Amino acid sequence: MDKNVEEIEAVLADAEEKQITERGIQMWLEDLEDLAYDLDDVLDEIATEALRRKLMHQEPPASTSKVRALIPTCLRPSTLLSDFRMKSKLDEITPRLQNLFERRSGLGLQKVAAVASARGSQRTETTSLIHEPCVHGRDEDKKAIMELLLSDQLIKSVAIASRGL
Repeated sequence: MDKNVEEIEAVLADAEEKQITERGIQMWLEDLEDLAYDLDDVLDEIATEALRRKLMHQEPPASTSKVRALIPTCLRPSTLLSDFRMKSKLDEITPRLQNLFERRSGLGLQKVAAVASARGSQRTETTSLIHEPCVHGRDEDKKAIMELLLSDQLIKSVAIASRGL
């Protein structure tokens, strides 16, 4: 599984670049993100279970649980069930990871150095800033908004909506 993760990381630079124009690659990246979240959840569960087991070993047994203290923690039903659940989740994640790895070649994704590819340096920069001389006819709106914001009225917020570009 480690080898697959490393190889998927190697194609992420290419995928990030191509996702802008190719919907299939966007979907592949979304599936990869979902898988990463699921794997993170499993790792959290493993860490929580490890902490729970550590705390169980540290607790002095109560008089009512002397028999329970004789049973090794690894043989307790709750521990066995937890181990089975985590193994099942990992068994479900592994084929999904393999599927993502196989789909990448069908999408034309290649291993690209994370630094910068030739096409990456040509990517146009995006920004929310606009060149002010190009904006016309908004002076009255701007003035009205500024008056609302700077007035002593108890206005908590001002909604600004736009059609977009």
